[in-house]
Amino acid sequence: MLQDPKAQIAFERFISGWLDLDKDIKTTALSTSLKADMKAETIELVKRTVFSGGNYNELLNANYSYMTQQLATHYGLTWPGGSGVQRVDYNAANAGRRGLLGHAGILAIQSASEKTHPVKRGLFVRRNLLCQDFPPPPVGAELKPLEDPSLTVRERFEHAHLKEGCETCHQYIDGIGFGLENYNALGLYVTTEKTDNGLIKAINSLGYIGSLNSAETYLSEAEPVVPYQGMDELAGLIAGSSNAKACYVRQWYRYTRGQLEEVTDSCTLQVFGKTFKESPNASLLDLMIQFTQTKNYILRK
Repeated sequence: MLQDPKAQIAFERFISGWLDLDKDIKTTALSTSLKADMKAETIELVKRTVFSGGNYNELLNANYSYMTQQLATHYGLTWPGGSGVQRVDYNAANAGRRGLLGHAGILAIQSASEKTHPVKRGLFVRRNLLCQDFPPPPVGAELKPLEDPSLTVRERFEHAHLKEGCETCHQYIDGIGFGLENYNALGLYVTTEKTDNGLIKAINSLGYIGSLNSAETYLSEAEPVVPYQGMDELAGLIAGSSNAKACYVRQWYRYTRGQLEEVTDSCTLQVFGKTFKESPNASLLDLMIQFTQTKNYILRK
């Protein structure tokens, strides 16, 4: 069944839901066709990696992607020739760009309309790639960056989350997004930012991430906070995290069941994908086949 072309079409629905590709790219600086190419790039990389027997590490660390000539031009990449979608390797102008996190579509979706948004990007990593969620903000809490036209996006958010009660959650979120500030709202690599009052400032893209290997779906202050510089380092940290693979298993489980897991599913989730989670080169395709052998797939309540 997985060899049938219909399987790949069905799998595209999983990719879109898992990676928020059903959300809009809000910026008006991109054409409708380029926005579509950006989303298609992500679907193409995941689909080709999975159905060629690739592993999870490739999704996070690939230094290439599959794109149209229009998208390659947007990235500043040399088009290899031909028509349609082609594999294109990243170049020096895309410093450190890696895997899914480096896709312009994902970076643009997880941005504000014309500026980056560290919180959205941090939440994307926590929720979509690590399956770690957060309670609702405290009553009366307001996510409003400091309105100072002389500050960069990072500086505005850093001031905002010094407020009492904000740090409880934002200690796990902001550091991830800050480390991606070198990629603007169009998904392009930049080294400077123009503030609202016209100042040109160097971007501080030192990031940090904690709770990489805590129990699945949980966040732990006891886990070390790891600093990183650049998307390539962040991608490596996530790919090497026990939580990341466990989250991919959980996301696939949710998709195939059509609902969030319940307490009664915990045993199945612990066993399901055990080989995949423990082996660095385990096949993503084999994981899909393995699920068809579980009781939760064979038996319905």
